[in-house]
Amino acid sequence: MKTQKELLKKQLDQFWENFQDKLHESHLFNLLKERYESLNLIQQKTIKYLMGFLLLFLILIMPLLYLSSSFSYWNEFKVKYRLSQRLLNLRSNPTILQSARSSSAIKQTMERLIKKYRTEGYSLKSKAGGGRKSQIQTEIFEIKVDHLNIKQVIQLGTDLNSLPSVRLETLQIRESAQYTNHYDTVYEAHHYSMKRLRSRSRAPVKSRRSQPENPKKPNTIDR
Repeated sequence: MKTQKELLKKQLDQFWENFQDKLHESHLFNLLKERYESLNLIQQKTIKYLMGFLLLFLILIMPLLYLSSSFSYWNEFKVKYRLSQRLLNLRSNPTILQSARSSSAIKQTMERLIKKYRTEGYSLKSKAGGGRKSQIQTEIFEIKVDHLNIKQVIQLGTDLNSLPSVRLETLQIRESAQYTNHYDTVYEAHHYSMKRLRSRSRAPVKSRRSQPENPKKPNTIDR
């Protein structure tokens, strides 16, 4: 234990000696030293007091700067945590309405929501999904929107997921190549609707006279 302390002390002493040697070799230090020595006693004391106050100020202000930066990092973490929680809660089970809006109306509503954030640099495509054998019909919308900040990404996903009979299934995010702190996003939203059942006309049933299956013979008396 003592050998480690002695070794550390020697290293610190050697570092201080090297620092002093480099400092005395500096032309700027020698120039300032000559000007300081050329001052009178009162000016030298004033400079010493100013240097002492400056050193004390730096000693006191550095912890405050670190504390304020830690508070800013904490606030940023809370904001991003809330946004991530909202992003995770986007996928909710939609209420499938029997009188759901048509796909064209849903597409127009999606375009209106997208234009709240981007008037250009987006695309909206749709294709038929599964559910052909069941009564629920699915249509898949692929929405590509570029250059959104993180709040716009969350808000647009929330708006899409709040549409009737619509569920946000996937969300792909990548950093924008043109703007910092902006992202290129790809949303995949599913629109569910009930299929309309076709009414089948029944063929008229022909009337048949009722006939006994096993007609009984009348009771006769043998004589």
